[in-house]
Amino acid sequence: MDLVEDNKPVRPPAFAETPRPTPLMEACLAPMADRCICRKPKKVRRAFCLDCYLRLTPAMQKALWQRAGHGFEEAYRAAKEWLLA
Repeated sequence: MDLVEDNKPVRPPAFAETPRPTPLMEACLAPMADRCICRKPKKVRRAFCLDCYLRLTPAMQKALWQRAGHGFEEAYRAAKEWLLA
């Protein structure tokens, strides 16, 4: 309540009011997670656990090795949709 507006304290937004992660943000954070979308443990810096990764087509596997900002986000989104379908 540091800020004052019209002599009334202004509260910062509550934690519950923060927006959900966007697909782009989710794709960027996925490699840092220790769990896959299937809830199995996975290695950090990998998009999916080995089981999920091996279920993908070779083209999808190759696409996941692109760098962030150079196609990884699109490849992650497509692979996630394919695995969850």
